[in-house]
Amino acid sequence: MRFISCLLLLWTLADATQARNIESTQIEDDSFHPMDGMRIINGYNAGLGWFPHQVSLRTSQGSHFCGGSIISQDWIVTAAHCVVGQYLSQMRVVSGTISLTSGGTIHTLTAGYYNGNYNPSSAFAYDYAVLRVSPPFTFNSYVQPIQLGSGSANGLNCYASGWGRNDQSNNNLPSNLQYAWLQALTDNDCRAQISGYAQIGALSTWSANKGLSAAV
Repeated sequence: MRFISCLLLLWTLADATQARNIESTQIEDDSFHPMDGMRIINGYNAGLGWFPHQVSLRTSQGSHFCGGSIISQDWIVTAAHCVVGQYLSQMRVVSGTISLTSGGTIHTLTAGYYNGNYNPSSAFAYDYAVLRVSPPFTFNSYVQPIQLGSGSANGLNCYASGWGRNDQSNNNLPSNLQYAWLQALTDNDCRAQISGYAQIGALSTWSANKGLSAAV
């Protein structure tokens, strides 16, 4: 059975006419809040090195607020809604750990870009951003770039990983990285079932015991 990572990176970010810098005025730590949509319902605890591309985005005080994926020694990809309007100096990236409370390497951010077509009110369209880290990642068994899929993901089995809520009734984030297996749907199925679903830059998935979800 073929598995792919459910990550779509649209390379229009390379077009300077479409890319925008991530910049803002300085913010306080309590301006960061985990997004309501952050969840890996009925997920399982991941082991160290199972998802070596996974990173944690944290405030400068150490609070986790979003996840991301390593795409090269200097860059990660994450959701635009996590970082647009934030100040780069107030964010950190932690790699090489499955725990929110221990381990890993802390990286600062030196640059960040998102697609100029991104609009927070337009559901999932163009909801991605790239961030440059310092120091660069040192690749090993626990830190690796994600392998990007090619072609259509329709119907393929995928995985989702992150520190999102694993219980609909509990707002607390798990301290250990979670993962769940999902199946990618067609764009037509996504449009029929998700209000505001946009084809460009989004992928929706289905799990029999977790329901419908969407992600960049």
